[in-house]
Amino acid sequence: MKKDKKKEGAFQEVNTPEFLAALLSGGRVSNRSFRKLVEVTHGPLLHYIRRFVFSMDEAQEVLQEVYLGIHKSLPKFQGKSKLTTWIYGLTHNKVCDRLGDRSWQHEEYTEFKTP
Repeated sequence: MKKDKKKEGAFQEVNTPEFLAALLSGGRVSNRSFRKLVEVTHGPLLHYIRRFVFSMDEAQEVLQEVYLGIHKSLPKFQGKSKLTTWIYGLTHNKVCDRLGDRSWQHEEYTEFKTP
């Protein structure tokens, strides 16, 4: 129960307009804010990804793709939802992409194996 309250408090911190402004500001402030975002979201996002991707190595690869996606897409974030909601949506899409790639590779493999 304490973990949930701690996570909730940390999520509240990164879901403020002030945090978003710092994240988008550029320079050292932005870098510190991004590090804080990673610190706050790393555990919960990894746990979410592991629900779908069972290999820890693969889950960490997906999580790295998530953080690259956040970095790349953050300037387009319009603030119509909480930052963490947007991040979970992006994470879900990255997981689906990974699972779709796996399915596609399986289909290609079985296609060549079928006479």
